Amino acid sequence: MCNTYFEIATCFDYGLNSEANIMELFKIIIFGYLGEHSHYVKSYLLSIKDDVNDIAPPEKWDVRIIYTIFNSLFFLVVKNSWKDIEKAVENINQLRKEQQEFEANFLNQVRKDSQLHGSAKIVSLYHFAKSIELLAFFLIGGTPTDIENKMEYYFRIASDFAELSQNISLVLLYKYFKKFSIKLIRNTFLV
Repeated sequence: MCNTYFEIATCFDYGLNSEANIMELFKIIIFGYLGEHSHYVKSYLLSIKDDVNDIAPPEKWDVRIIYTIFNSLFFLVVKNSWKDIEKAVENINQLRKEQQEFEANFLNQVRKDSQLHGSAKIVSLYHFAKSIELLAFFLIGGTPTDIENKMEYYFRIASDFAELSQNISLVLLYKYFKKFSIKLIRNTFLV
């Protein structure tokens, strides 16, 4: 099923201008990798490299976080050199710097009755970003040695907050991304 999804989904063009398209690209990476097509995933990502490099990060904070996480994952999967993995870490660090600028504005724009959902969504995304950072550190230096436990911790928190935000797309993304991460970690040991 993963192979079929990957083959069909890669027939379409996805701009990086919407949250839905970015989520679709996450699924392409995850299902392609889980379907034993990591080399096709890398090739696909390289085919959209100009789009990834040319787009300006979105202004809306929650979409900006998702875009930055995707951009970091892009570099982790493509990883032509150590600089690509370092770029993934730089992206997450830049996100932390931008948090102060964007977060309050985002929460102020969210309607009062939706603040819990909006807050829960970004907390969920922060933990997802941390899992990407951990993957990068692991790919660079093999640490932390208990990476799978740490990933499990961050995914559990991310999933809990995704459920609080009532965002089923994130809940499902984390479920499959966790499987992708474990496969990536274990394949790193084999190489």
